[in-house]
Amino acid sequence: MGGVAVTGLDYAGARAGLDLAGIAMTPTLWADLRQIEHGAVAAMNEARQ
Repeated sequence: MGGVAVTGLDYAGARAGLDLAGIAMTPTLWADLRQIEHGAVAAMNEARQ
C-alpha cells in the first residue's frame, strides 16, 4: 500500500513544547519520550495498512 509513513517526532518542536510547559528535559524523561514515540509510530503505521 502506498502513502506516507509516520517516522517520529519533530524533536526540536517537542523540546520547544516541553520548554514552554516548564518541563525540564532529563535523560530519564528523554528515554521515556523515545519509548512512547516508538510505540506510537508503530501503532500509527500499523493502523494505516
